[in-house]
Amino acid sequence: MTETGLRDWDAVRRRLEAAERALSNSATPTREEMDRVFRKRAEELARPLSLPAKTRTENILVFRAGGMRFGMPLTHIAEVISHPKISKVPGAPAEIAGLVQVRGELRPVWNLPALLGLYAQEAAPSRTGEILLLHHAAQEAGVLAEAIEDTAQYDSEKIQQSPGNLPGTRITNDYVTVLDVRTLFARFQGSTTL
Repeated sequence: MTETGLRDWDAVRRRLEAAERALSNSATPTREEMDRVFRKRAEELARPLSLPAKTRTENILVFRAGGMRFGMPLTHIAEVISHPKISKVPGAPAEIAGLVQVRGELRPVWNLPALLGLYAQEAAPSRTGEILLLHHAAQEAGVLAEAIEDTAQYDSEKIQQSPGNLPGTRITNDYVTVLDVRTLFARFQGSTTL
């Protein structure tokens, strides 16, 4: 405003024109500004992603055999046979509970506590409820189970090696002895043949 109280419209127009020029110049960035923005974006996109660490879990079938709790990774269980008809094998060692017929083929059934040496050879296997049919390297064999408790997910990093008396086994924080199918097959083949 001027001293007489009138507005100086020429000054207002000049300020508006200056503001318009500033806005139009800012809408069209210079080549240097564009290079700076693209360089910054490229650096951000080139940074490695920081993903949260994934925990590797195992799905394990928890069952009882010989009064103990065992676990077997589900990836090694072909099927569960309920109320099986096991044929005894005369003169077979305690590790072999007998044979079971699966789709027309005979499969050995192991007495797990005897196979692992957890009780004397002459001790009889406890009552059976199911057979866990395990598969490994094109072979199948059954394991007697008194009862199946549950399937559970365990963090692989939290499953510890079990004490030396059961090689190839691991133990969970809730005291489930997780069996290694390769060790079972190797132990069975090393102990006896039918």
